[in-house]
Amino acid sequence: MQLEDLFHQYADDVFTFLVYLLKDRSLAEDVAQETFIKAMRIIEQGNRIDRPKAWLLQIARRTALDVLRKNKRRVTMAMEDVVQDVPDDRTGTEETAESNITVSELLSVFEEMKPEYRQVVLCRSVMDMTSKDTARTLGWTANHVRVILHRALKAARQELARRGWSSEIEK
Repeated sequence: MQLEDLFHQYADDVFTFLVYLLKDRSLAEDVAQETFIKAMRIIEQGNRIDRPKAWLLQIARRTALDVLRKNKRRVTMAMEDVVQDVPDDRTGTEETAESNITVSELLSVFEEMKPEYRQVVLCRSVMDMTSKDTARTLGWTANHVRVILHRALKAARQELARRGWSSEIEK
């Protein structure tokens, strides 16, 4: 597979993953660029790529962690700045406002999760990756991914219930 094909097929996924991970769009752009440069070097060496999306996200994750360690900086961008348009099939101002509050609450809960919870929820639920691809991306086993996802969702349900959203939570 050519780098250009990988870029066109997975650039949005890599960028989205990095924005959620870093919470800084500008930094995510830089790290995404570095990710594809590293991928190009590996492809030029003739290495075979079995699961390109998981492989690219693994490179992106490691590159992001390297950048954070190198810069020793804390990310500050709020999750609300990441989400631009949330589709809503409902009509009516009151229902739309209610939906926005729910999205805001969910984002707030997501932002407060442990980093490993955020990563696994992002890969499995937001990016719709398999447990196997998530495991490869995060450097874990598939079983560990399933355990952490279960714990993350349980923690999210508990936090939403604590905030008074218990009637809205599906188990």
